[in-house]
Amino acid sequence: MIRNTFIIRTFIVARRLALRKYVKQSIIYSDN
Repeated sequence: MIRNTFIIRTFIVARRLALRKYVKQSIIYSDN
């Protein structure tokens, strides 16, 4: 159970980081 929660938490963090990177790229593209 604890291990499963850790995997889910890691997945959420990775998703959040990927989303942030995608948003940054979108901002850069709209800037130019």
